[in-house]
Amino acid sequence: MKNIIYLTLFVAILIPAKSSFAQQPCGVVVGAGPIGVGVMVPCPPPPPPPPPQRVIVVRRHHDNVPPQEPKVATTVPVPGDLNNLDITDVNRWTVGIMFDSTSSDEGGLAGSMVFGRFLFLENLSFELGFASLSSCTNCNSLAHRKDSRVHFSTNWYWNRIKHSGFNPFLKAGFIFSNITMYNDSDASSYTSAVSGVEIGGGIEWRIIPWLSLEVQGTFMSNEQSPDDTDDYGTIDSHLRNGIAPVNASGFNFRFGINVNF
Repeated sequence: MKNIIYLTLFVAILIPAKSSFAQQPCGVVVGAGPIGVGVMVPCPPPPPPPPPQRVIVVRRHHDNVPPQEPKVATTVPVPGDLNNLDITDVNRWTVGIMFDSTSSDEGGLAGSMVFGRFLFLENLSFELGFASLSSCTNCNSLAHRKDSRVHFSTNWYWNRIKHSGFNPFLKAGFIFSNITMYNDSDASSYTSAVSGVEIGGGIEWRIIPWLSLEVQGTFMSNEQSPDDTDDYGTIDSHLRNGIAPVNASGFNFRFGINVNF
């Protein structure tokens, strides 16, 4: 009977001790059972450190890729810079109207001219014009002269023509004129057909690409008439004031406005 009691007490002591060990962290001393026996809870060993990682660098060679050609930068004209454009970008056709005049020692003529021009090269153009001029009727009310002219000329620009700005040029060509002398005192007239050459120059100011102002100055030399009678026709000598003869050379001055397209 005593042995059963001792066994029961021994089991009662062991059960609380096991439960105490399970609830305590490792490395802590705890009392076991009612008799106060101190027991240290053992800690498990730490986990082993991870093995070092080895870094592998893989280099890939593209043997089948063709070499790329270097890119060439293209120059785009700045919108504000209109002077360095190609001839295909410049308005090559021009139509204009001008005040036209001829001055000589014996008298002068004034009138108007219309012309057309084509820019053939960057610094070369061809021009065809028609003009009508008359002598001063206020200076001489008894007689006057009237010219109908056709001219063909070549214009050579000092620099390649600009889309805007000043374009100076040299001018040379031929003039074909129908000159009529009118004797208003007896209503008679005489017409002569003469040809001549003109050499000079001018300057065109292109305000905007399609609109320009122009000034020209040329020296004109007409062919000589067969005799002096043809110089004035039926106009008597006392009626020739302010009227230049048919074969008179002179200076042509023109200015006007052009449309370019």
